[in-house]
Amino acid sequence: MRNEPRRRVWVHVRAALILAAIVIGLLDGAPIPPARKAPESLRPLVKDLGTLRGTLMKPFRPIGDLFKLRQTYKLFSSARPEQHRMWIEVRREGRRDWELVYRPIDPAHDLMEGPIEYRRLRGAWNPGNRGTYGGYGPFVEWLAGELFARDPDIRAVRVRHEKLVLRPREGTAESTGSFEHRKVLWRSRWERRARR
Repeated sequence: MRNEPRRRVWVHVRAALILAAIVIGLLDGAPIPPARKAPESLRPLVKDLGTLRGTLMKPFRPIGDLFKLRQTYKLFSSARPEQHRMWIEVRREGRRDWELVYRPIDPAHDLMEGPIEYRRLRGAWNPGNRGTYGGYGPFVEWLAGELFARDPDIRAVRVRHEKLVLRPREGTAESTGSFEHRKVLWRSRWERRARR
């Protein structure tokens, strides 16, 4: 019973500390853009808000610096203007040309769009900064098996990634005309593997 008053005090102190952490975090993380990036009419307001935040946060800066609590990195730091778009093509019996059957964001070529674009499968085929991941080869084998089973006329499946350059300000993506991460799987080879 002697500790009851101390316990009550601690409950209030703890609640105040939690509230302070939330308020300071919200204030510190408020997305106030640099004044130079704000529209001309809002620049004085944005500048004043930035100054106010800096003044209010000044006593807490040493704590943030000590524990490295500030997010000074970009959220999508790996996003680059150079990206890839996967092409899935098939070669049919008696033909020498490749036929495009799937390409993202292309309604004319959307075969198996649902499973291919499923978020958990996309990680297997979507290349990162250092190329494809370990699941890329098994993905191509699985995909070829699915296409061979759907259409006995398909002799080969080719998967490759078109290099693009994104133009965010224009909202466009331009092809560079080159491809990377090319994999071809022929039906005969796939059938031999499937028999093992």
